[in-house]
Amino acid sequence: MSDTTTQDYDRQLRELLDSRMTAGHRLAEAASAEHAARAAHEDAARAFSAAFSAALSAGWSERELRAVFKSAGQVQPVARRTRTSSSGTRRRGVAAATPEQAPPAGTHGDSHPAEVAGA
Repeated sequence: MSDTTTQDYDRQLRELLDSRMTAGHRLAEAASAEHAARAAHEDAARAFSAAFSAALSAGWSERELRAVFKSAGQVQPVARRTRTSSSGTRRRGVAAATPEQAPPAGTHGDSHPAEVAGA
């Protein structure tokens, strides 16, 4: 006969579960921090894009701004719809990205850096 009781088994199972839950909790914290960092990055990219557009409106040339801010985020031109022409077809033009349309700085619309790094 064994001296092991149901309580001993329960204790051993709890110890195993506790270590797994600790690892799961650490993962949840890291995921939450990553989500917050992505949101902050997107907010900063929108603010940069808006400031870039405002600087263009204030008289700076795109060339001048890109020369000075070459290590900062990149404002991507986006296609926008223009008025319907007399033929009834829509023409597309290119305009400076608005804060809502601009991809996060440095991403150029690519995959998340972690996805690219892991590939």
